[in-house]
Amino acid sequence: MFNHRSILLTVIASLLCFPLFAQLSHTFTITANSHNQAYAYGVTVGSDGTIFLANFHDGLRAFSYDGSSFTNTAHIDDGGSAYGVTVGSDGTVFIANLDDGLRAYSYDGSSFTNTAHTDSGERAKDVTVGPDGTVFLANEADGLRAYSYNGSSFTNTAHIDSGGFAEDVTVVSDGTVFLANGSDGLWAYNYDGSSFTNTAHIDDGGNACDVTVGPDGIVFLANSDDGLRAYSYDGSSFTNTAHIGVGFSSALGVTVGSDGTIFLASSSDGLSAYSYSGYVGIQDADSNIPSTYFLSQNYPNPFNPTTHLQYGLPETSNTKLIIFDVMGRKVNQWNKSNQQAGWHEVIWDGNDMHGNVVSTGVYIYSLKAGDFIDTKKMVFMK
Repeated sequence: MFNHRSILLTVIASLLCFPLFAQLSHTFTITANSHNQAYAYGVTVGSDGTIFLANFHDGLRAFSYDGSSFTNTAHIDDGGSAYGVTVGSDGTVFIANLDDGLRAYSYDGSSFTNTAHTDSGERAKDVTVGPDGTVFLANEADGLRAYSYNGSSFTNTAHIDSGGFAEDVTVVSDGTVFLANGSDGLWAYNYDGSSFTNTAHIDDGGNACDVTVGPDGIVFLANSDDGLRAYSYDGSSFTNTAHIGVGFSSALGVTVGSDGTIFLASSSDGLSAYSYSGYVGIQDADSNIPSTYFLSQNYPNPFNPTTHLQYGLPETSNTKLIIFDVMGRKVNQWNKSNQQAGWHEVIWDGNDMHGNVVSTGVYIYSLKAGDFIDTKKMVFMK
């Protein structure tokens, strides 16, 4: 018999689609998906509503979006690995290419033309353009760079490296630069034309991959281990306002359209669209049913005292979630008969089935649902 203290939260009741939102003020609702764009890494929206996608395996793509579906309108592949993309006020499309640096393209509605290129020798991860035309590049182990662009060439104007891995960058109208750092979360900087100054930082764990800002100033962060988060920013600090972690452990790119639609690029699920709105109560379970069985990486990881174990069911299933130690001994277990389709979660507090806190170390959790079986590792640290 389970000790009631050993489980802070058992498998969420079948009517709960996004249980984490019960503790937050806002939520996301999926409105469209393009599954055929595998390894989609970066996404942005032009002033005319065109969606530009950096697709790791085949370069740069443009899409139109009608509110419920996507249509591919243009494509170019200059080789390498397209990773991040943004659009300047004049319509120039800038792409961060993991293998060959920073590129600029013109776009006429049906085709792309390369207009400039620079390579600092590092792994260019993402790019954005400031209100004055400054181009900001997140350059992985090299940090954050600023460039001027004259229509045919780039000139480096500033650089900062705070350590870690600069993954993504965006800038707002007041000049604040937001950086997603793969090693330690979300950063905000002021930029004066020649140097950067840090103004805020938050780290919710995982691997921060992409950041964008909505029309109301909300900062959205795609985290490959932790899903999609929303933050408010007051000029000196961040506050988390919403989170969706279920089924999106490979969230890699995010941007926001002028109407507030959030577009998410996922290496496992292509391109998706979400609405973001005020949230009261519990969302209906049928609003987002996964197309396949899915077991997410736990978050945070490593953890102490608790971690979230999340999974998705495309159909009603008998489920069994088991935690083992590295010797294969069962530590804890949750069973559910005829669990309804949707997203579900267990929060584990590091206790075994008898209510005893486990030792620091590596643990394995396994989900069996119908014929589906998947396992992942996690680390508990006292």
